[in-house]
Amino acid sequence: MNPNIPKVAVLMSTYNGKEYLYEQITSILNQEGVEIILYIRDDGSSDGTNLLVEKYAAENNRIIYFEGNENLNYGRSFLTLLVQTTGADYYAFSDQDDVWDSDKLICGIRMLEKQEDREKCIYASALDVVDENLQHINCKSYESRHLSMGSFLSRQGVAGCTMIFSDTFLDMIRPYVKKIIEEFPLNYGHDGWMLLFCYGIGGRIIIDNSPHIKYRRHGGTITNAGGGWKKRLKNEWKIFRNKNDEKQKVISFLYEECTPLLTEDAAKLCQDILNYRQHTKIKRKLIFSTELKTNILAVDIKNQIALLCNLY
Repeated sequence: MNPNIPKVAVLMSTYNGKEYLYEQITSILNQEGVEIILYIRDDGSSDGTNLLVEKYAAENNRIIYFEGNENLNYGRSFLTLLVQTTGADYYAFSDQDDVWDSDKLICGIRMLEKQEDREKCIYASALDVVDENLQHINCKSYESRHLSMGSFLSRQGVAGCTMIFSDTFLDMIRPYVKKIIEEFPLNYGHDGWMLLFCYGIGGRIIIDNSPHIKYRRHGGTITNAGGGWKKRLKNEWKIFRNKNDEKQKVISFLYEECTPLLTEDAAKLCQDILNYRQHTKIKRKLIFSTELKTNILAVDIKNQIALLCNLY
């Protein structure tokens, strides 16, 4: 083991995904300039994915397999991996069906190492969105997004599968991740929690506008991205109707259970969102504040309406 080469723990949650798994695992193990340990937790697959992962782990000592005895759903499954892994310099999430460019991890680590406050930062990159045959569809970047704790409460928007963060960052949040697993009943996404923690501790998302990942969209994709405008509109309506109570519960948990982690500004934002329904002045402040804005017009208008109607 070369002490000058960063050791990276890649965390993957699998679920009924054997079709593309070998290709993705190969691209992870072939990363340049880093030493890889791939931790895989199967989230109760019924199609033999778990047996395939077990086989790969038996054949390669760089793969550590955690067999899931139950389906926790992908967010909680990833959070479980976060508290089970230690000893790396950097950590990264991986979907089960993408393909990584060979420089994905080292590019992110180099960008993080240039930041003076890198211990509080998360790296994330643009996405080369592809179909099931890895044919290019479009590039998803975050150049126009407003990035803040409030904007991520409005819309998470940064793909967990591009995130890289340091061991110091994970050490800071690990006790609170354990609290989420033990005490928070809803399956709020792991990437959403990471974004809130990052800005909650006064950190930043470091965006790389060059994609280093082929982000595969297909019929079996577990996350909500993709699917064209009809699916996008349907998802927006579903979020508007069903996610607001969840958002209040997430903020309440963050404010009440993670207070030692939060900066004064982050705690004040949580407090305002929890209290705006009882105070017109706070409601007006949030409606016209840039803090909750995402720079996605449909989302920002929807959020202003939600605040007016006490549905945020």
